[in-house]
Amino acid sequence: MEDNGLPYVDGVGLAAWVAEHTDLPLDVVASVLQVEFEYMIGVGLVSSDPPGAHYELVYYATGELDDVRGTRRFDTDRFTRDAERFTGVGLETIDRIVASEIEYLHLRGIA
Repeated sequence: MEDNGLPYVDGVGLAAWVAEHTDLPLDVVASVLQVEFEYMIGVGLVSSDPPGAHYELVYYATGELDDVRGTRRFDTDRFTRDAERFTGVGLETIDRIVASEIEYLHLRGIA
């Protein structure tokens, strides 16, 4: 368990499962999930691993998430716009990735 009380989700295993179940390339899935993870760190929904460690952001610039820091709210519109902007992946594909991720979390009993 992380310090926020949420169950641990293996990002590599999640990306592989989503790629397999959507027939999308692993690098595409991983990039969208990376943006999502960074966004969730920014809003305070998850913590880095190990908890409390400084996490080096890949996509977001320092300060870019200051307007939502600690809100613990996931703004789906903001995330999808950011994911499209950072990765070049289209909105329909991002939606497929997120839907498959939710299916994975349901199967694991997390969502």
